[in-house]
Amino acid sequence: MKTAVVILPTLLLILLSILYYNQEALIFSPYPLAPNYNYSFPFNFEELNWQVEEDVTINALHFRVKDSKGVVLYFHGNGGNLAGWGGIAEDFLNRKQDLIILDYRGYGKSTGKIRSEEDLIKDANYAYEYTKSIYPENQITVYGRSLGSGLAVYLAKEKKPKRLILETPYNNLADVAKYHYPYLPIFLMKYKLNSEDLIGSVKCPIYIFHGTEDLVIPLEFAKKLDSRITKDHKFFIITNAGHNDVSETKEYFSELTKIFW
Repeated sequence: MKTAVVILPTLLLILLSILYYNQEALIFSPYPLAPNYNYSFPFNFEELNWQVEEDVTINALHFRVKDSKGVVLYFHGNGGNLAGWGGIAEDFLNRKQDLIILDYRGYGKSTGKIRSEEDLIKDANYAYEYTKSIYPENQITVYGRSLGSGLAVYLAKEKKPKRLILETPYNNLADVAKYHYPYLPIFLMKYKLNSEDLIGSVKCPIYIFHGTEDLVIPLEFAKKLDSRITKDHKFFIITNAGHNDVSETKEYFSELTKIFW
């Protein structure tokens, strides 16, 4: 009995430590690319490399269209890399918007590892300041998809972009984690990305897209986020759309055109 009293708390402590120090594996799904990988897209683009720390370089792509009316700074979801995500450029170029899209640390050709929420925020800030250095701030649209929605909301609250667009967003990352891993001790999460506490202070126009059949970030989380917005905005609920096909629907393309035109 005495042995059990000692062993059980020790095992629990070990388990909690493993969860705490390996939670990145539950949140992020990076797909690295070789440093010499050559991107190939049927659009005009430039590859960027930002030295954000001594041992961290963020890889990004800058797509341009003739006579652009502005730029979209895009934060993608938790999987993949720019080799795949770069394909979304067409959606914005067709609407006379340039696009800057980056890979998070450890994704694609970006170096370093994500170790804290502060790492993500630091890189998002760097991306925004770079974008602002070549475009007027009133021409910048901050766009966040899924995981990236938390970074987009943070920037929209701290900066002064023209607009904020969120695709399949969450209210906070802890609620999403609790939904997928109900038995995990959420209090150990290092990554909060608490958008619902920030979005009420966003002053630019806000547009939200979410599908009714999203099983990754259920619609209820987007509704919770929507309820915290204090100004006029638009919330597009797309019937029968899941987590990965919202941006493939006619309604999405129609509304996106209206937003940019």
